[in-house]
Amino acid sequence: MGVVTGGLVGGLLGSQIGGGSGKTVATIAGVVGGGYAGNEVEKHVKRTTVYQVRVRMDDGSIRTLEQASAPAAGSRVVVEGNTLRSAA
Repeated sequence: MGVVTGGLVGGLLGSQIGGGSGKTVATIAGVVGGGYAGNEVEKHVKRTTVYQVRVRMDDGSIRTLEQASAPAAGSRVVVEGNTLRSAA
């Protein structure tokens, strides 16, 4: 979606520059540049942070789970399926 929107906006802006073949070149450059910029913006907007949390189980084994937030190091947690919750 970001590529398409960026390309459209870039093309519209590029078409406002120059005349004749210069206008065509500016429009194409606007589409390409706008598409690239839109793609980069979309990647940053959709970025999420995932924490890989290593948990030592009561039997001594270690499990690694992915969470949206990390518990404090050394805190006791309960593992329920693939999620953690505080044991407190």
